This record gives sequence, structure tokens and C-alpha cells, in this order.
Amino acid sequence: MVYRFGMHKCDQEGDEMSKATATMSFGPDWVSPPGDTIADLLHERDWTQAEFATRLGTSREFVNQLVSGHASIDEAIALRLERVLGSTTRFWLNREADYRAGQERGNRHAPI
Repeated sequence: MVYRFGMHKCDQEGDEMSKATATMSFGPDWVSPPGDTIADLLHERDWTQAEFATRLGTSREFVNQLVSGHASIDEAIALRLERVLGSTTRFWLNREADYRAGQERGNRHAPI
């Protein structure tokens, strides 16, 4: 008798474990803008967008666009985010790239 547990099978006689040959990968069908992360951090710090704009050295309008995903994060903004919010410039640039790539994938699948 063979019992299956997740990606392994257990042979009752030999109690041997063998991995299934199928490979699974996870790819969500949604993306979130880096602004979601920024909004979470602002909430944790109890900062308003206006206060954050002052700390970041930008306008409130820019911060609002950044949080909503309408403004992109370039290297200069990523460096400011690193200084004001933490993490690294690379984190913010990767977060932006992942978001834009996910949007592009979604647009390719959208009906015309």
C-alpha cells in the first residue's frame, strides 16, 4: 500500500521516501505597487503623506502618486526612500521593477 503526503510518497513496506517528479511554481495573478509597502510603513510610523513628503523632500502630490502606483521609483527616489524609510535602494528598485513587470504581464492577458 502507498500513502501520499504532499510531494512525497511513503511505501508502507520499505517506508522509503521519494520525491514526485512534478515541479510546482507559484506565480500570483496580481501585483501590488510599491506604494502599498510605503503606505504600510507610514501607517506603522503614524506619518501623514504630507509629513512623509517633507521628510522625503518632495511634494504631497508626488507622494500621493507614489503611494497609488502612478509615479515610478527611480534611483534618486529609491535612495531617498532608503534614507527615510529604511531597507535598501535595491529593495525599492526591485519592488518597482516587479510591479511594472507584473502590470505588463497583466496587460498582455487583458482583452482588447
